[in-house]
Amino acid sequence: MKLVHCLFTMESGGAQVLTVGLLNEMCIHHEVVLIIVNDWNVELLKQLHPSIKIHYLHRKEGSRSWKPFIRLNLLLMKYNADIIHCHEPNMAGIIRWRKKAKLFYTVHDMGIPVTWHNKYDCLIAISEAVYLEVVAQCITPPVIQIDNGIPVALFRRRTDYEAVTSKPVRLVQLSRLQHEKKGQDILLKSLQYIIQQYGCTNWTLDFIGAGVSESYLRQLTGQMQLQNKVRLVGEKDREWILNHLCDYHILIQPSRYEGFGLTIVEGLVAGLPVLASDIDGPKNIIDVIDAGLLFENGNITDCGNQLYKLIQLWQQGRAGAAMQASLPHIEARYAITACATRYMNAYQNAVHAAGA
Repeated sequence: MKLVHCLFTMESGGAQVLTVGLLNEMCIHHEVVLIIVNDWNVELLKQLHPSIKIHYLHRKEGSRSWKPFIRLNLLLMKYNADIIHCHEPNMAGIIRWRKKAKLFYTVHDMGIPVTWHNKYDCLIAISEAVYLEVVAQCITPPVIQIDNGIPVALFRRRTDYEAVTSKPVRLVQLSRLQHEKKGQDILLKSLQYIIQQYGCTNWTLDFIGAGVSESYLRQLTGQMQLQNKVRLVGEKDREWILNHLCDYHILIQPSRYEGFGLTIVEGLVAGLPVLASDIDGPKNIIDVIDAGLLFENGNITDCGNQLYKLIQLWQQGRAGAAMQASLPHIEARYAITACATRYMNAYQNAVHAAGA
């Protein structure tokens, strides 16, 4: 099959990381093309297999020029693909040439406006929560749930689960610095709470990521006098994440809303117990894998209490049992190979249905 994936941006994010994993699997047996309309992350694209053809349209975000969109449609005409797969909903509004191609769109998050959904032949929801939300809006095209996947085999996994006593428990939060969605402020306030409530100070926290909330989070860290325990270390490339996420002890994802929670699966694959808010996407993961805890969304006290439990788990040497048992379940449910197979089945069913 000829497969063309289209994105406005290929900067680091859950949708983009998933796309890289999918394309690397799909290109093994199919011709794969990636078209990037706006900007991209060089380090992320280095992860792509060399056989994947990449086209950069160099459009500036917000530009009213039609030249990049004309180029997009000329490329679609050139490749005459079986599948055109979009990762932002409004991409359908600029695709004018598709001929035989079936038009797919992956719904990567909760709360995405449905304005363009009916322009697609098929929608893919990244989790049960996203699927239920889309279906409830009476969308015309078929909706398929395919849980996100990651390259499980590429992650270095923690093997040392000895009790942590003399050294601090290392906490990590991995995501865009966007506290209104990702909830980093909730985490900081919960850390202040466990100091005051339990006298628990034997920990450090690294925020890995960049974003609009960086200055706010630095200011909040200073106000709470946590600057000696909390670091904002900036973005790390995929190679670093694959090899060094396992150096931490606990991953926290305190999002206020989240369609899936790819970093939760990454933390589990790296061998870390995970604390996440009890919203639908993360809850679906933790409930199935049973290697972490949930706290009430937005509840600082509950976040602190659950985090204290995980810190005690490490300090008492009890962290290894659940993590050792979790890996087979993670591989079966969230491996990128299984995820890509489900995508390819959806593609083939759509093409066969059209030719029937």
